[in-house]
Amino acid sequence: SLRFGVDVTAPLGTGLFPDLRNGRIAVAARANGRRVLNLFSYTGALSLAAAAGGAREVVSVDLSAKAHARARRNLQLSGMNEELHEFIAADALTVMARMADRKRLFDMVIIDPPAFAHSRDRSFSVERDYRELVEMALRVSDSGALLCCAANAHRFSLDALIAEIGEGASRARRLVRVVEQHGLPADFPLPAGFTDGNYLKFLVCSVV
Repeated sequence: SLRFGVDVTAPLGTGLFPDLRNGRIAVAARANGRRVLNLFSYTGALSLAAAAGGAREVVSVDLSAKAHARARRNLQLSGMNEELHEFIAADALTVMARMADRKRLFDMVIIDPPAFAHSRDRSFSVERDYRELVEMALRVSDSGALLCCAANAHRFSLDALIAEIGEGASRARRLVRVVEQHGLPADFPLPAGFTDGNYLKFLVCSVV
């Protein structure tokens, strides 16, 4: 039911990741009535999924103002009203720190970082820094919230992702349980012996 503008001539950033389809379905299925914070939102596919699922507020955070412009275009293509959406062009950790200081809380936080990223102040590595993202996400998560954690790096295994979520939860002194797991859709078959092809992980966690 959603429409996205894509650039099929782009070498990398076409604007949509078909392999994350199961994650978008999971977000839409659980977003009803929730205040949603989408980190590393890119062109807003997960934000649109949350809105389509009935979220009452969606905040999209990405360093790139250009990505936000594409997200707004996707809202228009899908016939969605921008009134429920807030776009913040800034570093995710900085934004969450400010929100925590203001005690602004959410009922669903989506973490979908690139494997590597750079801002003016710091560099980010999914293997090194995921626990810090989880810790800060939990500081802006209300009781009963859902934490949706994606990782798109073959070297960052499912076990490692779960361990990083647990470490971040420990630092934030919150209890987090994995309630749903997703990987690649059926139309992304994994060739036997090619373990690097099993790169995508998407976990839905409950927060106490």
